[in-house]
Amino acid sequence: MSLKSFGIAVLLTVMAATAVVAMEQASGDKAYSWRYKITVSVETPEGIKTGSAVREVHVELKPRPVYKPYPFHPEVTSKGEAVVVDLGSRGILFALTSFDDYRTVFEAFPSGHGGTTPPAVEYYSNLKNAKAVLEPGPLPNPVLVTFADTNDPKTIKIVGPSKMSHDFGDGVYLKSITIEMTDDRAIEIVDRYLPALNTKGGWDWLSHLPYGDLRRIGPENFK
Repeated sequence: MSLKSFGIAVLLTVMAATAVVAMEQASGDKAYSWRYKITVSVETPEGIKTGSAVREVHVELKPRPVYKPYPFHPEVTSKGEAVVVDLGSRGILFALTSFDDYRTVFEAFPSGHGGTTPPAVEYYSNLKNAKAVLEPGPLPNPVLVTFADTNDPKTIKIVGPSKMSHDFGDGVYLKSITIEMTDDRAIEIVDRYLPALNTKGGWDWLSHLPYGDLRRIGPENFK
């Protein structure tokens, strides 16, 4: 190879590398993710009954250089299901999820940087072994519901955490709701308890529940 040809090859290599860097800087997207588990425990005369659900959060920080106070715009997506607590012959309790359920992590484990700022999402993506108890209010997060008829999604009924015995019998009360960061994967389980979810039109109706969702993101996107 002549010196001139070698020089051209080096120049093209440098130009290609510069182009790659420029593309990366142009896109500038930064992605973060984490998983958390919600566990609901219910005291019954037959013993403590529990159920858990893992939910996954994905945050992409889109560059927004023209707005210097907040140069990144967060795009948040999440997936996961309601917590299912099988109380046997007494019925089934569901702790719903919602479009902004991911904010529960922010409230339980404050980062000190705000919810979806760059340092905050990096903090949550690396947060391990964190666990906290969620204190339910009049309408707790998560919202608790049951179905008078699991074959009919329209029979949904909200359950007051302090009045569970009214819906499930004497001696039944909410023991605790906990949240913890986890590496476990989110799995599907709700449709085992709600036959309506597998019927034609069942998903469409259930995806618009009045108090929250049984499943965030459709089954076809649940990986």
